[in-house]
Amino acid sequence: MRNFLTTTAAVLILIFHRISLAGAWCHGDIFMRKCKAAAATAIILASQSGVPVQAAEEKILQPPPPVTTLSSQEIQQKLGASLQLPTEDTPQIRLPQNFQPSPDDGPQPIVQGLVYLVRPNSEIRPYSTDTLVLTAGSLTAPDEVLAGAKIPVSRLRFPTSFRMYKENILSGKTSQWSDLEESGEILVKAKICPEGVPLPCSDDESTLKAQGVSKMVRNLPGLTDGTNFRAAASLPLQ
Repeated sequence: MRNFLTTTAAVLILIFHRISLAGAWCHGDIFMRKCKAAAATAIILASQSGVPVQAAEEKILQPPPPVTTLSSQEIQQKLGASLQLPTEDTPQIRLPQNFQPSPDDGPQPIVQGLVYLVRPNSEIRPYSTDTLVLTAGSLTAPDEVLAGAKIPVSRLRFPTSFRMYKENILSGKTSQWSDLEESGEILVKAKICPEGVPLPCSDDESTLKAQGVSKMVRNLPGLTDGTNFRAAASLPLQ
């Protein structure tokens, strides 16, 4: 109990002593003598109880380190001094002057796009047991499927991109697909079909669905004459 009281007294006197150094109180000879005597008594009591008063006092009264600001020129000088010249072990990386991206010789997709959730935080979300069904057809006959693909939702993470290739064209629909590509516009649909429903599921059976159009872009400024490309379809599931 005595150690607790002496420690508390020492802490209080130290606080008052710090305030007196700032000139907030203890003005006058009589009050100053009383403050110094009280501080000396507190130090003696604290030293008897084992409290490191001097170290605590120095820590409290220690001023903060000065803040130095560097000019932009000094910053550049320090940055330049930290850089090192290239060596054989750490050479400088240089791109070749005649750098050209390698051409893509792989198969080109017949249609591609992005499937995403309109309300990703909604309670209505695809389950891991569901299946994403993608179909492609014409605007004039939207219910006729010319190409398609199915992907388990467990293998996806929305938003997800997709690509269809010639292998995705249904058997016996190649001629119709060729005519569709010449027209320039392809209707793409996406459906989330629940488990146990025959694929492709109908609009009523699907939990989420979307549709978009993939258009052929022609005569775009900046491209050479005759250069065309098919824009990706945007499919917002809702």
